[in-house]
Amino acid sequence: MKLFLMRHAKAADTCPDEERRLSERGREQIKSLCSIFGAEAFKNVVQIWHSPYARAEQTAEAVKKGLDLRAPLLKVSNITPGDNPAEIARTIASISSFGGDLIMVSHNPFLEELANLLLNVRGGSPRVVFRTCSMAALRLEDGEAGEFGTWAAEFLVHPKILSDK
Repeated sequence: MKLFLMRHAKAADTCPDEERRLSERGREQIKSLCSIFGAEAFKNVVQIWHSPYARAEQTAEAVKKGLDLRAPLLKVSNITPGDNPAEIARTIASISSFGGDLIMVSHNPFLEELANLLLNVRGGSPRVVFRTCSMAALRLEDGEAGEFGTWAAEFLVHPKILSDK
């Protein structure tokens, strides 16, 4: 199983936080990010999870369209900035044997905490950092597994590597 973790694209600076929508820059970030990948990288994606916040839902919709994915979009209530990543890590571990890959569009600090938890990053170790519209791919390894399985990082990319925006 691969788990693609994505932080939402740039949103407008408005209130309330849950209703902030993508900015034009955010939409451009998603186009740049999608242009990095070929369809092959996401051929096994069976679901796209997103938080209930507007900017995450819009990001998930745009990624689905930009990568021409057929996977359904699912609103997941417990992947917002203040949620406990261990809870969703347990859920992911429990469904990992069903086959297929998963994209999750969420927020910081939740995403950084989840990635670091799955990769077993501790204290002074290098940490995974998500800027807006960053995507990381984690792969569930075979063999001995901890509480959430044993995960390896495949990539972490941000659309800024392709442009000066």
